[in-house]
Amino acid sequence: MPDPQTFTDEELLAYMDERLPTVRAAELERQLRDSDVLRDRLTLLLQSVERGDLTLGAMWRRGRWSCPQ
Repeated sequence: MPDPQTFTDEELLAYMDERLPTVRAAELERQLRDSDVLRDRLTLLLQSVERGDLTLGAMWRRGRWSCPQ
């Protein structure tokens, strides 16, 4: 069985935003079919985003902000 920890939360968020490289996204989709744990992690992250998670880190990831000069 695939290890659901193979993917970071940042990769899962990138997948939801369609920013994950194609090869990595294909591997994630294969693992999602076989792993309840990975599907649960993705669901929790999606709920967090939908809930309007307003932490600085969440906003930075969603907005793809860079550091000020």
